[in-house]
Amino acid sequence: MYRVNFIALLFWFTTAECQSFSFTEMVNLTNYTTSKFNNYVSKRGFKPQEQEDNFTKYIFLDNKETTAEKCITKYNSTNPYIVSFDRLTAAEYADLKQKINAEGFTEGVLKGAEDTVLYQKNNITIYAVNERNENYYNLTVENKSLPKAKDIRYAEDLLALNAHEHIAAVYGTANVVKDVFITPDGKERNCSVLFPNSSREVVFIWSDEANYRNAQLIRIGGYARTKSALNYERPVMQNYWLSNQGIYIGMSLKELDKLNGNEIDFYGWDWNSGGTLASNNNGNLDFKKISLLLSCFNCSDGRYKRNKINSSTVALEEDRKIHVTTMVILPSNGE
Repeated sequence: MYRVNFIALLFWFTTAECQSFSFTEMVNLTNYTTSKFNNYVSKRGFKPQEQEDNFTKYIFLDNKETTAEKCITKYNSTNPYIVSFDRLTAAEYADLKQKINAEGFTEGVLKGAEDTVLYQKNNITIYAVNERNENYYNLTVENKSLPKAKDIRYAEDLLALNAHEHIAAVYGTANVVKDVFITPDGKERNCSVLFPNSSREVVFIWSDEANYRNAQLIRIGGYARTKSALNYERPVMQNYWLSNQGIYIGMSLKELDKLNGNEIDFYGWDWNSGGTLASNNNGNLDFKKISLLLSCFNCSDGRYKRNKINSSTVALEEDRKIHVTTMVILPSNGE
């Protein structure tokens, strides 16, 4: 008669349970302080193995304390909070994936990293990498602290929302839609539109178009240039967003010139980039963080039609009725 070694079986189940974490535990661990994190993982059999300025790596040892079965890495970044879990088995990953999907996460693949699956929901982002040679999976969980809607006062504050899911988490899923932005030369880009067709409309154009994340620019005011806007027949009210540099939609060139404390150069109209600012502008305003699109009520003559740089000094002397129609908020390098 075949006999089961119950002591060995009990040890196997206990060891497997210690090594594995549920989806909820993985997310919760990103919120733990260092001391609470250390206490929690140590009770599960993980011990610190390597510590650097920006991370601490913990390993799980078998009963002989010779073989590293799994490891956890806690990164010292404060926003987002990041914890990675390495060497999950295919079965463990399948269980986690089922839970992730049940929680309503969107799923995608990172461009240029086909072995990396991306899951997003609200402020949580999960990266899953398949180590094919060993048939293991490594998961990284990012927990990003997002501002409350009431704390987003200026247009630049919107840069804290660096994914469609972030916007939905702060303003509600009903107030943001996925759309297609049409560039001046006719190309199409995936975008997200917050408060579409309203005085609070904002268009987020993404660097990672497939996953609607990593803002390349944020466009406010003017004609939205989105596919859904093509079918919107009613007029859109004046956009109310204000730049933290004091610029607003409808601001006159005279006001803008005074605010900058230096003349402003811009291109003439009737071409793809007409009304945009030249690259050589300087003064009180930081045009590396914001770009503008200007429009004019009385610039129909050829002088302001051509692809030529014009100055605010001359335009104001000629009493040209020029104003700001669109603000483009630009992320800083590394964002």
